[in-house]
Amino acid sequence: MDLAAVCADCGAKDPEWASLNRCVLICSECCHVHRNLGTHVSRVRSLKHGVWSKEQLELIRFLYASGSNNIWEHSLLDPSSANKAKIKPTASDAVIPTKENYIKGKYSQLIFALKPSRDESSLEDLNRQLWSCVRTDRVETTLRLLALGADVNYVDPEKHNSPLHVAAKENQALQVELLVIYGADPSRPNAGDLSAIDVARLENHNDLALRLEELQFEITDRLSLFLCGRRPDHSRQVHFLVPELLGNFQQRMTPDGEIAKVRREMSKLSGVQLEKIAQDIYDEVDRRDVVRAWNATHNLTQNIDHGVDQFVAVFLPPNPKLSATRNQLRQKLAKYDTPDFATLIIDVLTECKRRFYDLPAKCDEHTITSSTKTRESSKVNSANNSEDPSLLFDDRNRDYDEVAESPCNKSRSSNAAKHWSDGHAESEHGNHGIHPDVTLDDYLELKEKLNDSAAKVQKLTSSNVTILRHLSTLQESLTELKNDNLRMRNELKSQRENQLTLLRRNPSPTAHMVSPSTSFPPNPAKTTHEFRGSDTTDSLECNRSKPFGIYAPINRTPTFGGNFLPRPVEKFRSDSVDVPFMSKYADPLIRETEVLTGAIRNLLSDAQSGQLPESSVSHACTISRLIQKIVALIPEAERTRKIEQVMSTMVEASVYLTDCCSAPSIDSDATCSAAYNLAKSVKEYLKLATGQE
Repeated sequence: MDLAAVCADCGAKDPEWASLNRCVLICSECCHVHRNLGTHVSRVRSLKHGVWSKEQLELIRFLYASGSNNIWEHSLLDPSSANKAKIKPTASDAVIPTKENYIKGKYSQLIFALKPSRDESSLEDLNRQLWSCVRTDRVETTLRLLALGADVNYVDPEKHNSPLHVAAKENQALQVELLVIYGADPSRPNAGDLSAIDVARLENHNDLALRLEELQFEITDRLSLFLCGRRPDHSRQVHFLVPELLGNFQQRMTPDGEIAKVRREMSKLSGVQLEKIAQDIYDEVDRRDVVRAWNATHNLTQNIDHGVDQFVAVFLPPNPKLSATRNQLRQKLAKYDTPDFATLIIDVLTECKRRFYDLPAKCDEHTITSSTKTRESSKVNSANNSEDPSLLFDDRNRDYDEVAESPCNKSRSSNAAKHWSDGHAESEHGNHGIHPDVTLDDYLELKEKLNDSAAKVQKLTSSNVTILRHLSTLQESLTELKNDNLRMRNELKSQRENQLTLLRRNPSPTAHMVSPSTSFPPNPAKTTHEFRGSDTTDSLECNRSKPFGIYAPINRTPTFGGNFLPRPVEKFRSDSVDVPFMSKYADPLIRETEVLTGAIRNLLSDAQSGQLPESSVSHACTISRLIQKIVALIPEAERTRKIEQVMSTMVEASVYLTDCCSAPSIDSDATCSAAYNLAKSVKEYLKLATGQE
């Protein structure tokens, strides 16, 4: 490694570790924090004792020299941002909490990383840029696009070629390594049913095609390497290397044995379920390899200044993208000792091999032939990997210590087969209706999601009951208001009919004030003074000359001229208002009130259906306009004090309803309550204005 390399997180010299998916180099102290982040955030690997391919190591060297760390510290490089020296820790700072807080913010929260554009088309642009960039040797640009969120499995609409197809066609080996690290699938076909491996072979890039084939079997190869110390030779079409079980395990492989039962259950799993199990075991193998490399690097004697008592997790850290059930099962893998864990790996490798070659499942065989083959070919006496398959199941030659949580002298009678068989037995015993292909993991994960959904439904149901209660009260008030309006209209109609009947029976005196033209012909010779009543004698004589039975004219203020001035109108009329006086406003008031009732009903309907936030402003404008029309119907000069008070209450209720509907966050309960208060005040105003009170 370059002697000038420094830790990407604290600047310490000679970093001994690398983060594979962040493409940076880190020191041992920072690696302590990275190990607790989880492989979904940072997959660490020792530069000296880790398992590397030459292509991966070359990629890390190239990207780190090209400034890959600048992607994760983008905001710190901006001169206008806060001082970098005050944020980034130094090599002498304590791991806890200084370095830990910085590393978590840098990689878990990405607070310093390059941020994508908020443009709606930015994601599509990033995918197109990635698709075009992988044909070149600009690997650092590809890493930047992937960090911004570009989809590594994006395909073009025409030929369905992924970025991995393009990189394979252009023989870009480093691009292929980076894409696979970020999740590209080497076996994914395009529109022509060609995988990236096929494309590389068609272009005569044989070395790249072989590397892509190795990447296709990355998980199973790593499991074989963990058990046997070597990988399958894919150039000779040997894709799986599965060691055999010896010793006491042969007895457990009888048709009624635990291992046979586990393999029968595993053969019933779907492809997705088997893929999940293989991925979890791969992560546990990677964790154990990191522990081995860590112990080899520090010789179990070198201590790290944590600042406080802090230990590295002895199991896989939880991944928030996975369910709680799966995270718990992943962590339980750390409890498996070497023989049990090796047995589980062998079962997974055996099932993967069977499915790859499409071999029949051996679920119904009642005899299993004992193997007498030696396993000398799989022995590896390497200083870096001390696993010897012949000693793999001897408890005296374990490669790993006991888990910290368990007592040191406590023996473990549980094993991998027992875990699997007990899990399925519990599932079958407690859930007879579950499909045989459904595992306990899937059942518990689904049960957890159902519980969350049930809690949300219960909360929504409770809220809906409250809203329905308010709506029921409002609907009752509106129905009562509508009935009152109808009753008042009928009463007013009856009163008008009675008045017309009385007028027909008893004509008004004003109808006889004017005599027929034949009895009293007009006297144009009379002056204006006579019309004003100044000539008393003529007036008396006129009264005497009227026939019997004719009423004398009432001395009223003349309609024109004269010395009498009109009386000033009071601002408020007397509180005792006659029904005939107020009845002239009854019809328009009832008509506008019915329109207002319909508007309030529409608001409540939207509140019940959950559409109130979108239409609240429109409802508020409509109701406010109707209130203004109702207020303007009775002139100010003819309002009583009581009408003014009720009108003020009605206007205030309307203003409060408008405020509720215009709030940034609509509260359905408060809005319905405001609508109820408005309807009640309108009802009181209508009764008072039409003379019902």
